[in-house]
Amino acid sequence: MIKLLKTFFALFSPYACKQEKQLYRVISKKNINKARLLELMQENVVVVSLFLEKYSRGYKNLRKFKRQKAYKNLERLKTLFLEEAKLQKCNTKDQLAVLKMIKYFLHDQKRYVYKESTFLGGLLVDSNKQKLVGDCNQIVTLYVYFFSLFFDIEDLKIKMPTGHVLLSWNGFDIETTTGAMSSASKQKHYEILELLAVNLLDISDENQQTHALKAKAMLKMAKLAYSISSNKQIVVKNLRAAQHNLALEYLTKYKFKAALAIWTQLADSKHIAICRTKAVSYYVDNHKFAKALKFSNRDKQLVVYTEKKQIQYLISKSRLKKALKIAEAGSYIDLKQFILTKMFNELAAQLPSRLDSQSVADHKGTIKQMLRLALQMHDSKLTQHCKKLLDL
Repeated sequence: MIKLLKTFFALFSPYACKQEKQLYRVISKKNINKARLLELMQENVVVVSLFLEKYSRGYKNLRKFKRQKAYKNLERLKTLFLEEAKLQKCNTKDQLAVLKMIKYFLHDQKRYVYKESTFLGGLLVDSNKQKLVGDCNQIVTLYVYFFSLFFDIEDLKIKMPTGHVLLSWNGFDIETTTGAMSSASKQKHYEILELLAVNLLDISDENQQTHALKAKAMLKMAKLAYSISSNKQIVVKNLRAAQHNLALEYLTKYKFKAALAIWTQLADSKHIAICRTKAVSYYVDNHKFAKALKFSNRDKQLVVYTEKKQIQYLISKSRLKKALKIAEAGSYIDLKQFILTKMFNELAAQLPSRLDSQSVADHKGTIKQMLRLALQMHDSKLTQHCKKLLDL
């Protein structure tokens, strides 16, 4: 019964195996336990790497059932490797012998094909039916996996020449894409845990090109890589880039507040200004002038632009009193004169074409309003005209 229940719950679990669940518990915490993460890498670095790709990037071709299939293919590959090692009488207590055996298994027997810009799943296929395909990141991961079957993976290091990754072991550099070994270069090496950060930050694969990663996913990857990596200088640069890209995505979706929050955090004055300008323009176009003024942040140029557009909008809607109030507060003399003239003309249009003492008396209130407007316009001719009418 218990076994049946476990099988039932496993069907609805988001995890393809027990180790994925253990890994999620580690990476979902604010402070990642690197020692535990290293233990999980030792158990199965391929599971760790593949699940991190799924967790951070959300690739559709890494759904649960496909990961389960990939892990089954990995088990078959492991069995083949161990059988071949036994057949070749490999001394599995000798690290150099095992590394040479990995080269023989992958390269000499032509199981592996290098292809730039691929993802880890290309190595986790049925090797009896097709070649294993991957680039430097992925094949390093597979090397580490085979090595971990016999030894502590911390005996391996990685080096990161520009745009490349290779293994370093005991004074030798291993070009895993070919299996070639050479005397170690003077380039700095990093602990094997760094491989996870490298894989997370490698977003040039064909999945990225085919299914554009959302900026949120990229930021998630960068934050996770930052938590794992000891090479903060490189990772911080990627983290900032990911945050910037997310802000750009927010900007295209008119989420100005969210974009502004990120650029403020990054102290990016250039993009803060761009964001405010776009927000003001967007809200002005949608006649949401209060929001536009809020995003202007009292920038004189943006405030003037917003208020003038608001005045023009109010005039078009014949809301002249409110338009006049804003024009006066902002000292927009030309617009003020235009509004006053328009208000004067509208009142003048209410008067009869011929005026006598009786009609003037009937429209005295209107003429007084016209007089006040003429005085505000500082128009002496109109002022005199209104006064004469009132004297009739």
